[in-house]
Amino acid sequence: MKIKKKLLSILMTAALVLSLLPGLTLPATAWAAPVICGGFEVTGDSNYSFSGNTLTFSGDGTCVVKLASKWLATTNQIVVSSGTVNITLSDVIVNASGCAFTVASGATVNLTLSGTNALIGCGSGYDGLQVESGATLTITSSTGGSLTATGSDGGAGGDGGAGIGGDGDISISGSAHVEATGSSGGDGGVGDGSGGDGGAGIAGNTISISGSAYVKATGGNGGAGGNAGYGGSGGDGGDGGVGIDSNSISISGSAQVRAAGGFGGGGGISYISDGGDGGDAGAGIDGDTINISGSAQVTATGSYGGTGGSAPFGVDGTGGNDAAGIGSSGSSITISGGFVTATGTDTDTSYDISGSSVTITGGSVYLSRNKVNPLPTDGSDRVYLVYVTGLAYAASAATSYSINGGSALSTNTVSSGILYLWLPATESSTEILLNAGGKEYKAAGDKISYVNATDMFALNPPLAAKFVLTPCGNGTYFVKSDGDSAYTGSYNDESFLTLTVDSGVTGFKYFGVDITVAETGHSGTETCVFVQTRNGVQIAINATTADFDTVGTATAGFNVKPGDVIEVYIVDSLTNGSGTSPTVL
Repeated sequence: MKIKKKLLSILMTAALVLSLLPGLTLPATAWAAPVICGGFEVTGDSNYSFSGNTLTFSGDGTCVVKLASKWLATTNQIVVSSGTVNITLSDVIVNASGCAFTVASGATVNLTLSGTNALIGCGSGYDGLQVESGATLTITSSTGGSLTATGSDGGAGGDGGAGIGGDGDISISGSAHVEATGSSGGDGGVGDGSGGDGGAGIAGNTISISGSAYVKATGGNGGAGGNAGYGGSGGDGGDGGVGIDSNSISISGSAQVRAAGGFGGGGGISYISDGGDGGDAGAGIDGDTINISGSAQVTATGSYGGTGGSAPFGVDGTGGNDAAGIGSSGSSITISGGFVTATGTDTDTSYDISGSSVTITGGSVYLSRNKVNPLPTDGSDRVYLVYVTGLAYAASAATSYSINGGSALSTNTVSSGILYLWLPATESSTEILLNAGGKEYKAAGDKISYVNATDMFALNPPLAAKFVLTPCGNGTYFVKSDGDSAYTGSYNDESFLTLTVDSGVTGFKYFGVDITVAETGHSGTETCVFVQTRNGVQIAINATTADFDTVGTATAGFNVKPGDVIEVYIVDSLTNGSGTSPTVL
C-alpha cells in the first residue's frame, strides 16, 4: 500500500510539472484528473493546450474550468479555436491582455455558468468576451451562475470594447445572470482627431435571451473629438455604444432584460475653423428586427447625443442625434407579450420606441414620454393606449389577460399595479378578463374611440380609454365608487375600496358604491361593509345586506370631516355569533 501511494504521488508530481511547461498540448482523455494550465484548473475530455498566455480548446469535448487559486484572477486568455466545446466556468476571473475569452469563427461554445465569473478585456478596445463572425455562443445556467463581461476603453481615438461583442450568434438562457458593459471610446487627438465609438454592452449577428435569464447590458460613451485650438476644425465626437445591438434580437420566456445606451461624445473646439460634430447616442436595444414575447420584463433606455464643438470664429459643430429606448429608424419591432418600459431622451427629436414599423399585439408597453414612431398597429389596425388601473394589490405580478374572449396573453404589472395595453378601436364595449396575482377579474368599459391624430405628440397622454378594475377580497365581487365628487375612490394594500372625503365636505353624507359580480359569484345574500376611519382610527361602521349577484349598488351614511376615509368590502355575512367570522368575498 505504501508503494502504491508513493507511486501515485510521483505521477501527480510529474503531471503538475508537465502542465507548467510552455507549449504543452494535452489530448482528449476520459475525464482525467484536474490539470493546472497557466492559472487555470481544467478537468474534462476536451483537447486543450496552453502556450504563451493562452489556453486554447480545439475539437469537440466537455470540460470544467476553474482557477488554480480561487478568486486569484489570471491574466491569461481563453480561446476556443474549433469544434463544439461544452465549457463550465466555475468562479473564474480573467483579466487578460486582449480579449479575455474568444470564440473563433466556426467554433461553437456551450458555456455553463457556475458561481461567480468575470471576463475583463484589457488593452485598447478589447472585448471581454468575443464571438467572431461565424461562431456560436450559448450561455446558460441551472443554478443562477453569473458572468460579468467588461470591454476595455479605446486608446486615443479608438473604439471601446464590448462586454460581449463580435458578429457571431449569441443566446442566453436558463437562470444565467449576465452583466455586460461596453467601454468608452478614446478621445480624439489634438487637431481634427475624431473620438472613438463606445463599445456595445452585447453585440452580435443574432441575440436570443430566454428562460428566466437576467441580462443587464450597458453601452459605453463615445470619445470626445480633439480640440483644434488655433488650427483646423475640431474633431467629431464618437457614437455611444448600444446596450444590446444585433441584426436580430429575440427576448422571450420570463427573462429580465435591462439595457441602456451610452452618450455620444462631444465635438472638438476650434477657434479658427469649424467645431466638430457631436457623436450620436446609443439606443438601449437596437437591431434590424426586435421581437419581445412571453412574460419577459424589458427596460430599455436611450441616451443623449454629444454636443457640437464651439467655434468662436467659425461654424459651431452639430449636436449628435439622441437615441430611442428601443430601435432606430430602420428597426422592425414586434411586441406580443411581456412588460416593456422604453425611455428615450426628453428632446423633441427622440422617441421611446422608434422603427420602420412598430407592431404591438400583446403585453404591457409603457412609454416614459408617450412617444413612438411610427404610430403602432396590431399588424393591420392602429392600436391605442389603454390604462388598466386598480391593480395595486398585484404590483409587479405575473398577469395574463384576454380581450373580448380572445387568446390569453402574458405580461406583468408595474410596481404601481398598472397595465399599459394597446388595443384597436372598437364600436362596442370592450371586456378585459384578467388573472393577476392568482385572482380572476373582469372589467367592461366604454368603446375605444378613434383618436384623430397623426402624431403621437398630439396625445398627451395618448389615452384611448381607462379601465378601472375594482378588486375586493378574493375577487368574487368588484366594488367601485359611484363617482360622487364629494369623495375620491382608490384601493388600499388589501385591495379594499377606500373613499376619501374631499376638502370642504363636512356633515352627514351618503357614500355609494357600484358592485359587479365576477364569473362565479356567491350563493345567497352578502353584506357590504362600510367602515369610517379618521386619522387612522375607526369611529363608525355601517352595512347593507342584499343579493349582490342581482343588486348592483350599496349605500351608507356617515357624519364626516374632510380627510375621513370610508373603507368598503363585501363579506358572506356579518354576525356577532360566537365561533363564526365573516369571509371576505
